[in-house]
Amino acid sequence: MSAIDATAVGAADSEPMPASRRSLNQAQRVRLTLIVILLCAAFLYFWQFQTATNNPFYSVAARSMSESWKAFFFGSFNPGNSITIDKIPGYLWPQALSARVFGFHPWALTLPEVLEALVTVFVTYRLVSRWAGQVAGLFAAAVLVLTPALIGAARLNNEESAFVMCLVLAASATERAVASGRLRPLIVAGVWVGLAFQCKMVEAWAVLPALAAAYLLAAPPRFVRRLIDVAIAGAVTLAVSIFWIVVVALVPAADRPYIDGTTNNNPFSMVFGYNALTRFGFLGVSPSSVGSVTSVFAATSGKPTASATATHTGGGIGSAASSAVAASRSGASGGDSQGGLLAMFERSVASQIGWFFALALVSIVAVCWLRRRQPRTDVIRAGVVMWGIWLAIYGAAYSEGQIHTYYVVTLAPAVAALCGLGAVELWEAFNAGGRREWLLPVAVALSVLWAIYIVAGYPTNRGWLIAVLVVLGFVAVAALVITLLQPDAGRDVLILGVVASVLAVLVAPGAWSSTVIGSSAGTVLGNVGPSSGAHGGSGSGDGGTSDPLTSKQATLLAYAEAHDDGAEFVLTVVSWDEASPYILAAGANVLPMSGFTGQAPFPTLAQFQQYVRLGEVRFVDLPLAGTDGIKTNMALVSIESWVFSTCSKVSAPAYGGAIKTTTGNAAVVYECTTA
Repeated sequence: MSAIDATAVGAADSEPMPASRRSLNQAQRVRLTLIVILLCAAFLYFWQFQTATNNPFYSVAARSMSESWKAFFFGSFNPGNSITIDKIPGYLWPQALSARVFGFHPWALTLPEVLEALVTVFVTYRLVSRWAGQVAGLFAAAVLVLTPALIGAARLNNEESAFVMCLVLAASATERAVASGRLRPLIVAGVWVGLAFQCKMVEAWAVLPALAAAYLLAAPPRFVRRLIDVAIAGAVTLAVSIFWIVVVALVPAADRPYIDGTTNNNPFSMVFGYNALTRFGFLGVSPSSVGSVTSVFAATSGKPTASATATHTGGGIGSAASSAVAASRSGASGGDSQGGLLAMFERSVASQIGWFFALALVSIVAVCWLRRRQPRTDVIRAGVVMWGIWLAIYGAAYSEGQIHTYYVVTLAPAVAALCGLGAVELWEAFNAGGRREWLLPVAVALSVLWAIYIVAGYPTNRGWLIAVLVVLGFVAVAALVITLLQPDAGRDVLILGVVASVLAVLVAPGAWSSTVIGSSAGTVLGNVGPSSGAHGGSGSGDGGTSDPLTSKQATLLAYAEAHDDGAEFVLTVVSWDEASPYILAAGANVLPMSGFTGQAPFPTLAQFQQYVRLGEVRFVDLPLAGTDGIKTNMALVSIESWVFSTCSKVSAPAYGGAIKTTTGNAAVVYECTTA
């Protein structure tokens, strides 16, 4: 336990008491403080979580996965298991299980996200406490709870909440391995990274250098043994990571859904081509050469690529709708970063993850300098190395091209842990005397100035919040400096400086985090805080998780169900967003074509003709020829032409009148009864 623990938690004791009683009271205070922190986290995460914004693309998949174990394993987008989502579905498994147990509701999808975020906070407290004492752990947990990005992740059914939880559990296991020098916890860390891979794929591997560095630097065994241990844990990571990919690849294509994001129906192409190479164009490898479609998010811009929006002269089906709603799935409305070396310091990003950047950076420098003469096995320095590398790798990765700001929640545990470790070291340096004692007031001053910079970009908040920051920052720094210059100033001045410092550091992120409370503020696809020109805004809603069908959609569905003659797919549509309302609201087995990007060659014309021949497809909802205008998918162009020439138009009054696509263009329903 750090020396600060006994000082901080025992300051209120005014009378001598037995050591056992002091220890008991100290433990009680720590537990009480931790409970308060976790309750605050639960309050922020659970507040009206039944109306938290959910991602419609993933909501549809979660519903389909909750209704079929086959869909559950493969991550099928539709109940009929015709096509998967464009990612490994591991992060959706808890959501699908929750929906299976509690029924399909918005809150059933959000519940696992909330629990995962709470686990992240608790595990961060535990591992930082083991490194630097309970006060360090409590401060790290408080920082993490007040990080807006984690609140946003807890209230959105994207990958981030499960992903970050797995990474933090891997870090906790690594800490145990560093302290003990045992292989077993290092293998456990490898398993957790492999499970993180099931949530976010290759992005999980970016944490490996940080974990390996900590073990290689500070674990007790000899260097060769440490190298062997890291290699073994790495092999475990690889095995767990690719397990789903290998199993899916071994299943015959006829017995599983088509793999979205690919041109060759290969899960390796989806994971390492579509979800890796398309995002890292600087590698110089063409994704199409390994069977990937072109991602709607270019590696350098994060926006639909030129090929995804090119016009083809062949007709009316294409990826217009899918490209248009790509931003909806990815949270573009919630605030973007344009990328570049300083991307992590843009206000739109810093307001979600960066309130504690200044304290974290000072902590890195301070700990490395103050503990430079400690033995190689010093765990606190090893922790700073691990979290510092973690922060550098993910920060650099997210600075490559445009990002959506909720991605950066991955940095949150590193920032929180560094602040916890650093706060203890800065306090001990403050009490040790010499030049090092000035590190604490400098850290507080820089933190306040940095917070003022962020707040200045938000007109609705900067008036009162900047004033509060200035007052608290002045009082905090002044009281600390007076304590240093006049040691006889008294205990009250020191306490004032400490309290003001804590408030000055926490007040701005606390103000941002509190915006989830109330009906006029909240989250937009993972982003938390007030709206401004620097930020995408805030609000609440169910994000399409349980939106009812329009009257025309309901009438069309009823007509198709009444006349489908036993067809497996009650309706066939051109894109996932056209299929979403039917699956979300009614659990209807709709066949979506073209995948998320609108470019997946599924189904082919031959497959579609076979569906019709076998009576599995009867009614097809298509845009009028030429109205959607974007023709990047030749498979759909062929299907469109065949349907126009072979199938019969259904009279619009028969199904309640003309339907429009999500792009607002007119659509026509065709009935296909021959091949």
